[in-house]
Amino acid sequence: MRKALIILLACVPLFCVGQGKAQPDPNSLVNELKESDFDVYRNLEKVPKSFFRFINRNGWNVSMVDYGKDFNKTDIQSNHLPNSMLIELGVSKNRLYVLLFDQGGYSVARKAFIFRQLKKKFIIKELLLEPSVDSIESLKKALKI
Repeated sequence: MRKALIILLACVPLFCVGQGKAQPDPNSLVNELKESDFDVYRNLEKVPKSFFRFINRNGWNVSMVDYGKDFNKTDIQSNHLPNSMLIELGVSKNRLYVLLFDQGGYSVARKAFIFRQLKKKFIIKELLLEPSVDSIESLKKALKI
């Protein structure tokens, strides 16, 4: 069996931290994902409304459609189509989110955001994945290798 290649890209804690307060570690989200059970969806209805606004204000350029819908798979800018398509959305009982998606560009990239909302901010871990990681379960297995 071929092992999935996973490149851990961005360890981006996007939140405010006061003096003397412990700083949440985005890497802890990966460990939590490995141990969590998820309700899985193929639409974006369960994503917090402010998530896409937040990530786009903080350096990501992501617009997304539900699984199976058309999206811009190329690096040519389009005002007509979003640049990403949801593969699966997982939500755990303790409100950990996993957003597995394809993003257009020079080539289509399989990615995941693992995140948790902290009041009006988010702690986010971004992963760049091999295309064979096609579900949250296969992502969990790949991370345990």
